[in-house]
Amino acid sequence: MKNIFYALIAALTLVSCNDDSLSFSAFTIKDKAGMVNIAVAEDGTITSWGKKAGTLGHDGTVTDATGRQTATLSGNGLLTGLDGNTLVTIDDDGTIHIENSAELSWNNAGELVKGGHKLGTQLTPSDKISHRAASVVFYLYSGMFAR
Repeated sequence: MKNIFYALIAALTLVSCNDDSLSFSAFTIKDKAGMVNIAVAEDGTITSWGKKAGTLGHDGTVTDATGRQTATLSGNGLLTGLDGNTLVTIDDDGTIHIENSAELSWNNAGELVKGGHKLGTQLTPSDKISHRAASVVFYLYSGMFAR
């Protein structure tokens, strides 16, 4: 009985120490006109232009509105599509590295910046813990990137 107890404690410790978790709180991404394009709720529900678009899991898994997995963010920052191909790399601070393009990142005020220029996209609230998650959904749902 003691051995089972210790095994359970060890398993819980390993699960709670998982570095692949994606931390975020509820946030919105607004365009230049202040319209909410994308919102993510505390539970990971993603809405785009007011309609449920999918979910973002704390394990980095993104699903569409039907529950079908569409992308995964790994612990090393690789955002991969269904086919397993890397779409982009996203750093812990939310910086998006796009092949053959300038990086995109969120500044302290929550403004999206590319090559030192503000793009007019605003993350609210701009808590740094959500920058990586915001980059994932922005890349997948903004329509800015042809895939």
